[in-house]
Amino acid sequence: MGEFVRLWASVGFDEINWSYTTRGARLLRTLGQIDETPYLVRCHNMFTSGTAMGLPHWGVGNVYHEGPDGTPHFDFYVLDRAYDAIVGAGHTPIVEFGFTPRDLVPAEAPSRFAFQPGSPTQYSEYEAGWWSFPPKSLSRWQELIGATVAHCASRYGRSRVSDWRWEVWNEPDIGYWRGSIEEYLALYRASVEATRSVLPDARVGGPATTGDLRLVGDHGGRGPAFLERFLEFCVKTDVPLDFVSFHTKGAYFQPWRSYLPPGEASEPQSPSMVKMLREVRAALRLVASYSSLRGTECRWGPDMPTTGGQSRRVRIFVL
Repeated sequence: MGEFVRLWASVGFDEINWSYTTRGARLLRTLGQIDETPYLVRCHNMFTSGTAMGLPHWGVGNVYHEGPDGTPHFDFYVLDRAYDAIVGAGHTPIVEFGFTPRDLVPAEAPSRFAFQPGSPTQYSEYEAGWWSFPPKSLSRWQELIGATVAHCASRYGRSRVSDWRWEVWNEPDIGYWRGSIEEYLALYRASVEATRSVLPDARVGGPATTGDLRLVGDHGGRGPAFLERFLEFCVKTDVPLDFVSFHTKGAYFQPWRSYLPPGEASEPQSPSMVKMLREVRAALRLVASYSSLRGTECRWGPDMPTTGGQSRRVRIFVL
């Protein structure tokens, strides 16, 4: 009847450094052995700064650095270990360009963000939130993107990275992004231009927005509006968009992100399946409302296998 698309063949996780630990590498190899389809693998924090030893909840790639005179230089040691583990297990990376390196944090960040110690993963103002500010220089950001893409193409081969997806940021409609929509759109354009300058046929996309979070306190409901603004921008300006990404979550719980002993579940605040299907359908309909985007690859996360978008002629990948 046709190709059987394995919608579940993808996985994502926060700490990119777990990729090359003994357990992480073993898990990646196991995933590569149980399915004939290579997995798409997506990690956070490829550009955040640090020692790469901040377990359990702080991942870093530690790529970008500036010398005393402000000259940028790049260190791919950590990133190579992560992608070597992913590619070596037979998988295809989704390269999530994020987040802002310490040396690209804007000068106004301290006045706009009040650091409140208390979390074991928020070692300083940078880990607590400065990484989510727009980079102080888009030209330096483009240098970082261009150098990273060129390095990956050289290390793994241009033919292999032609299958990679290059995604700009993560969930910019909530706390992952402390800039405006306009600043994100400028970041997206700059990132795409830098990527395509190295790989003209690179698959670029975004914006990895959230679903409708109105049921979760003050966390938003901004995702759908942000996604629509992003799609309008790409359509009207002809900025390349090879795939559209958006997220939906299952049931939310109260208290928010609590750490309870095993077996002590929180109280669910919203139905999971109904909520996720509603959000996926709304996003796919939004994409399909632009005639120029019909047939565009769409990805949503987390793993929610359904064919809800097939009638809209969009290709679906699931995280």
